[in-house]
Amino acid sequence: MQDVLLLVISFVAAIMDYISCRVRNWLIIAGLLLGIGSSYYVSGVKGVQDALFGIMIPVLILFPLFLKRYFGAGDIKLLCVAGSFLGPVRIFTCICLSVVMSGAFGLAKRAILKKYKEEMTVRFAIPVFFSILLYRGGLY
Repeated sequence: MQDVLLLVISFVAAIMDYISCRVRNWLIIAGLLLGIGSSYYVSGVKGVQDALFGIMIPVLILFPLFLKRYFGAGDIKLLCVAGSFLGPVRIFTCICLSVVMSGAFGLAKRAILKKYKEEMTVRFAIPVFFSILLYRGGLY
């Protein structure tokens, strides 16, 4: 149940990010509440502790990069939602995999669009969705 909820939330976030270049706060709040609530339902107080630590990991790791403008606030908030479902260990793997995928998507986009003078940004919610999809598929 938790995995399906996380997949749906991350898919909606990826679509939002692609269309409007933003992940709306209503989705983040709903995701955090569902992540903490489902963690409590599955594992009780221990699940809530894991969810809260999973929320803290993206903030601790990515906040310095946010200050340098490498990540947006919505990217960090989306990873906090994922952390509320995945817990502290698996969210670290999700962050690493998402960053690697984002770099690969950026290189592919640059190779395809090299003759155009277009802004070379990658909507980070899309690599996060694929990272969560790989988690659901059993990669980590």
